[in-house]
Amino acid sequence: PVYDIRTIGAGGGSIAWLDAGLLNVGPESAGAEPGPICYRRGGTLPTVTDACLALGYIDPGGFLGGSMPLDREAACEGIVTRGVLLDLPKLRGVDWLDPTEPVMPEDLEAAEEAQGVRVGEGDILLTRTGNYRMRLDRGASGPTEPMTAHQAACAPWFKDRGIAMMGTDTSNDVRPNPYETIGNPLHTICLVSLGLWFIDNANLEELAVACAERNRYEFMLTLAPLRLRNVTGSPVNPIALF
Repeated sequence: PVYDIRTIGAGGGSIAWLDAGLLNVGPESAGAEPGPICYRRGGTLPTVTDACLALGYIDPGGFLGGSMPLDREAACEGIVTRGVLLDLPKLRGVDWLDPTEPVMPEDLEAAEEAQGVRVGEGDILLTRTGNYRMRLDRGASGPTEPMTAHQAACAPWFKDRGIAMMGTDTSNDVRPNPYETIGNPLHTICLVSLGLWFIDNANLEELAVACAERNRYEFMLTLAPLRLRNVTGSPVNPIALF
């Protein structure tokens, strides 16, 4: 008998990439030349080896028995991409959104239309709700008090637009949680299923003023997370350049 056998592999050179916001690995590979970024042979695309090195799963001095040191610094370089701010309080003519009203996909699209911008593939979406402004004016809210954020219904919108990262001036989950069987639903869907990174509790006030003055809501955004091992987050200081 003759059998048609097909195999799918994901070796260390397999390239990680986004398809409409969904994380994929392979089948394209960086190969041995130029190889992963950490080889320092000219590779520029993130691979399985780069991810394992950045997360601390690989000893940079022990690769191939120590005969080929890896550059963890290169594998952990910061993030530079197009940022887009959607200012929802400005759209509604208020200082901040009602804490009991979640942000829905139609709110994002209304802000896009009003600001003359469209969120696209690889962008970092920053959504201003005014929560930070409210905190400055009224003081911090308690952990059980209502807080606005993107409703979980926005997750398919994030995927369709193919954004690389999302940040708001909230903790990025509606409070109280409207679902009984899943905690932190937006975190669970986006971080786990979409591989989408979050920026929590961002101060977007100065950025909103700068965008309004220029009538421009897109910019170059850079941020460099700390190179920490065995953690799930890092403090960052994003910088927007117009």
